[in-house]
Amino acid sequence: MRETRHLQTQLNIEATSGTDAPHVKLVSPNLKERPPARSDVLDWMRPDSWLPKLPGLIGDVVTDKVIDAVIADPPDYIVSDDLTWLNRLISKDADLKSLMTERLRNCYRAFRTCHASRTTDVDSFYSKGIRKLDRSDATHALRALLKERPEIPNDEDRFQHALDDVGFDLREDRVFFAAN
Repeated sequence: MRETRHLQTQLNIEATSGTDAPHVKLVSPNLKERPPARSDVLDWMRPDSWLPKLPGLIGDVVTDKVIDAVIADPPDYIVSDDLTWLNRLISKDADLKSLMTERLRNCYRAFRTCHASRTTDVDSFYSKGIRKLDRSDATHALRALLKERPEIPNDEDRFQHALDDVGFDLREDRVFFAAN
């Protein structure tokens, strides 16, 4: 059986708009040892460098009137992946996530953030970057992993059923990054 190492690696990932292959390099996990990011790079671990810019990015949309409405009648739950409650306060056609994405892309060339991962091959991050999920590659990797586990019966119908049950439709060809 292949040995699996648990590697928590902090990566500086600066993916420029319009490129498929991000620039990836290892940076110190100690914030004090990291060089400062360029002014066109949003450094997630240093909110003092970007948080003051947010009102200028969304102040025309999230107005004092909207803020007062939220304070007067706060939603039951505020979650970063569902802003429908805020969109409704702004206008019937508002899509704050898309608007913020567009405005952040116009303001910043890249994001510097951390990616914690459990991987068997950290070198793949350096050679390929963080890759989108590919159904074929994931299926082949799972089959190879299962071959290493003789105690798991080789049952193609159950394998296909499990793949269908988990599904790829919400994950294939995507990399999720939540700046929350």
